[in-house]
Amino acid sequence: MTTNYDCILQLKSASFHMLNQCEMLDVSTERNEIILLYLEMGEVQVKKADKQSTYQEGDVFWVHKTDRIYAFYHEVKLYVANVWVDYDRLKERSLPLLNKAPKSKISPLWEGLLSVSKDSFNHYCKQQTLFWSLLDLFTQEHKTQLGKMQSIIEEISNHMVEYHGKPLTVSELAMKANMTPASFSRAFKRQTGSSPKEFINSCRIKKAKELMREKKDITLKEVADLAGFQDEFYFSKLFKKKEGIAPSVYKKNHFSVINSIQRKKK
Repeated sequence: MTTNYDCILQLKSASFHMLNQCEMLDVSTERNEIILLYLEMGEVQVKKADKQSTYQEGDVFWVHKTDRIYAFYHEVKLYVANVWVDYDRLKERSLPLLNKAPKSKISPLWEGLLSVSKDSFNHYCKQQTLFWSLLDLFTQEHKTQLGKMQSIIEEISNHMVEYHGKPLTVSELAMKANMTPASFSRAFKRQTGSSPKEFINSCRIKKAKELMREKKDITLKEVADLAGFQDEFYFSKLFKKKEGIAPSVYKKNHFSVINSIQRKKK
């Protein structure tokens, strides 16, 4: 039996929001509405009744009116769409699974949604068309490529845990996927929202933070080597760019908090 999806989901309104750290998103919803949220910049925490999740730049996801969305770190920019849902027809179906898509394709569609008014039937049709174009981007399935990318992503993560000091190149990963470096990089970014190099560096930064939290006497040079960076200078420069503070300050702040807690216990 064919399902007529255009009767199940329908855009009601679209908006753009900027949140400061710890500020909560305030979006009103009506009966049978759900929120489609695209995070253009920053991180947010979504608190549900039974769990809490963190979403990062480039993520797209559904939230209910009972969920609480907070800016997690620094400034947050996000697009919001209030979507009417025919829940009766979704009883045997779940909401569409949403995947990341290139920012260069997503942002113009959101801007179009915000600029089109619904003061005529033609404008209303344009807005609904843009909304469905967004859903098309977010729900595209590339099963073969998806499987390859998931395997490669898992390999990178395992590599960072088990062999974090060994160099890892995009060319090596592309060979494993039987792709050229250029086509692999494009496919990888479509799947993750980041280039392979950016993803690898994020894993290295995560590893470096773990090392600095676990070993009080470790030097920054040792951290850089163990996390797989070229040298201490490059590591410090990239860490400050990504985290907003120097690694030495991050390490010092962590152990200052630990020492303060220990003193209070005594």
